[in-house]
Amino acid sequence: MILVAGDFHDSGTMTAWNLLREGKSALEALEPAVRLVEANPEELTVGQGGYPNALGEVELDAGVMDGRTRASGAVGALKEFAHPVSVAYQVMTRLPHVLLVGEGRGALRPNWCRTCRAAHGRHAREVARVAQAVRI
Repeated sequence: MILVAGDFHDSGTMTAWNLLREGKSALEALEPAVRLVEANPEELTVGQGGYPNALGEVELDAGVMDGRTRASGAVGALKEFAHPVSVAYQVMTRLPHVLLVGEGRGALRPNWCRTCRAAHGRHAREVARVAQAVRI
């Protein structure tokens, strides 16, 4: 197995690598590694530290796919969950749907999935920056 990735801001690369070395599948290594990235407030591209949308709200997206079976699950515009990768994984494994976004994901609640804990706040500096940028 070859893993090519950077480890910017403790991105979870080592976690994924260690799980792969233990014999876990790539899919089993994916979720815990990505959760680390999503939880890292220094990472400005994804997770709670990510850039807000034009309205100044941080909305999170994620998608997962099992390359062997081609099963997939994805979510978009999540606000209530800290780990969209976990919600996407649950969509893939528990629902007949592939993508839940916007109001379609309204049925999902933080207690719907044990590993999908609720979000705790926003990245204030980036929210303020985008809010300032979109003012007319």
